[in-house]
Amino acid sequence: MKKLMLALVVLFIFSEAKAVSANTGQEDVDTAIEYQIDGSKSITISGIKAEDDEDGIPDSSDYYKLVVTQPGKMKIAVEGNAFSDISVLDDNQQVFANLESVRQYSPEDILYAFLKKGTYYIQVDLDDESEGEAYDLKVTHDVDGYFEAEPNNDLKQANTIELGKTYHASNLQESLSLYLSSEIDIDSYKFKLEKPSRISLESSTFSNDVLTFTLRHKNGLIIWEDLYNTSIQSSKSKTQFTEYLPAGEYVISVSLDNLDGNGIENTELPYSFKVDATPVTYSEIPTNKIGTQVLFGKTYTGSLLPGTDDKDLDVFMTRIQKKKVRISSQLKMSGKSNSSFEWSSTNSFKVNKSLNKWITLESKDVSPNKEYRLSLQKENQFYGPNPLLDYELKIVAFPYWGKHVYAPGVAGKATTKLKKTQLYRMKNGKMIKSGSPVGPKKEYIVKKAGKTYVELSDGRMLKVKEVTYQKVPKEVQQEYLKLNNLL
Repeated sequence: MKKLMLALVVLFIFSEAKAVSANTGQEDVDTAIEYQIDGSKSITISGIKAEDDEDGIPDSSDYYKLVVTQPGKMKIAVEGNAFSDISVLDDNQQVFANLESVRQYSPEDILYAFLKKGTYYIQVDLDDESEGEAYDLKVTHDVDGYFEAEPNNDLKQANTIELGKTYHASNLQESLSLYLSSEIDIDSYKFKLEKPSRISLESSTFSNDVLTFTLRHKNGLIIWEDLYNTSIQSSKSKTQFTEYLPAGEYVISVSLDNLDGNGIENTELPYSFKVDATPVTYSEIPTNKIGTQVLFGKTYTGSLLPGTDDKDLDVFMTRIQKKKVRISSQLKMSGKSNSSFEWSSTNSFKVNKSLNKWITLESKDVSPNKEYRLSLQKENQFYGPNPLLDYELKIVAFPYWGKHVYAPGVAGKATTKLKKTQLYRMKNGKMIKSGSPVGPKKEYIVKKAGKTYVELSDGRMLKVKEVTYQKVPKEVQQEYLKLNNLL
């Protein structure tokens, strides 16, 4: 059975709508009569199955060429006697859609298609018709500014879209989408990220009906499924979701939440949408429980999505190579409101801190050849708002210098050499004693070394003449820079 390939197109008929003399359809696409269509007129194509030729070969098919000058929705209605099949082919003579797929659902011989600009062919299959059987095809084209030229619900045929560009489309009502593989029309669009990016989808609809969005990786992995649009009865675009994704190719699918009998009218639904992308340092597919390899010292930007049935989980992972180090994980949250925040490495904790302030999640020692993993997610909130939560995360590694950890701001270390060494503190411009004297060989981290005193990490001071002071070696400083990718 030959198939029919339909496209969303507007028909410019350079001739008046009129009946064509019988059997004007040609046996070959190369000799097919051409019609231009742009939506300005409808055309009627009339034909008849001819007698067998002089070699006894029957008239099996008629072809008509359509040159589409504007993208749009095309409708082909069969008038008069019905016949076996009609098809629409693209310029490569691949079947776009066919009437047979419609008939099983509807008694009407009507075919719908969404066509881009280009060349197409109508093929009339006459194998099962009798000699002299006549037919009429009425072809109309609607250029309403809303179209999608994906021929069916196959994700592999998703339309390629440009990032940052607004697209207009139309999700079909059930009676218009029956020629598809599903009774619900699914519009699919693909885009490519050259770098890890934060993407956002904005859309608007123009009725009470509800659209749902699904985001997939090109390999089929579902990232988010059945997210409902938030813009009802408004032509103003609103953000449907924000996500951080690694470089790669992705598909967004749009469908109508057709709840037949539940107050939602089954009508064709125009909508518009735009996908924006901003390159970021960190990104991941949230269903990836393995985690994404990250670097020490880098600030990674991410987001945890509004509440859904599944928690959005962001996983960070890195591995310690040669020496034991101290790891510190630092987080800054941003958003419209505070949200309880869960994180875990070996244990789970919760924090609920002010926004836009750096907080330390944990500091812990990690041994050589060990993996460090950190998971971030919002706490489930069954009641109340659960908004989008953006964050910045930085994981810093500090090398050990002897028994102490080196970090920027450390000048060196001091060891007491007297049997009793007094500690001091500056208060109101005067040096006062601070704490009991300490015994010999006690080691302290030094923040600043002066001529008279060395200032310790806790703000107290020791007299220079009572300690042995050692400056941080350059190799330790270089190790810190190398660990945190600062060289």
